[in-house]
Amino acid sequence: MPRETLGSGRVLVVDDNPVSRAMALQVLAQLGFEGEAAEDGSSALAAHRMRRFDLILMDCEMPVLDGYAATRRLRAEENRLRTPVLALSADGGTEREMYCRRAGMDGLLTKPLRAAALRAALQRWLNRTDDAAPSSPMQPDDELEAVRAAFGVEFPTFARLYQRDGQPRMAALRQAHAHGDRAQLAKAAHMLGGSSASIGATGLARQCLELETCAKAGSLDDAARRVAAIEAEFLRVIGKLQALLVQ
Repeated sequence: MPRETLGSGRVLVVDDNPVSRAMALQVLAQLGFEGEAAEDGSSALAAHRMRRFDLILMDCEMPVLDGYAATRRLRAEENRLRTPVLALSADGGTEREMYCRRAGMDGLLTKPLRAAALRAALQRWLNRTDDAAPSSPMQPDDELEAVRAAFGVEFPTFARLYQRDGQPRMAALRQAHAHGDRAQLAKAAHMLGGSSASIGATGLARQCLELETCAKAGSLDDAARRVAAIEAEFLRVIGKLQALLVQ
């Protein structure tokens, strides 16, 4: 990743997924920003009350207090100073963007979070000057190599963290399906999908999002097929990550 900084500033990363938090903080550090992390919306509000941030990166769906509710509370508490809030989501669709806008968020960044996209957003919302800020790239099904190229020597750390974090997530997904627990199935799919999007496994992230949506809607007729497909893709991603680490 190029080490061209934009200056300085404080950015709060709010995400319940440890892989997503770690990677977002790394991108911010490369761009010259001081990053701080929070695991849910409630912790984010507490952190912002103690120490004002220049910008907040807010995951949409989290336990305790989700990103939408946290942003609405933040806007209610603000006086004259408005803190830019950018949503983080594996789903960059029009409907998701509409929910974010209604909650008071200022924009939407999709996972995996790229330095180019974050740079452009910081330039826009913090008025940092630079020549021709790049736009967010298109997202193919698998961006593992691109994420490795972007993070360079830091990539193995994130790849191993993803593998350690992903195994229990996959086990939780299987267990929730076996017990017919829709709430836990949606939660497990959300967590695995978030870290998968961050590492560049965008196809797997999309499968998890679809399962999460079905579980929340109570439509589990084809859950067995979806879980099997997710497990197969997860194993493929793990195998590819291991191959990338020895290249």
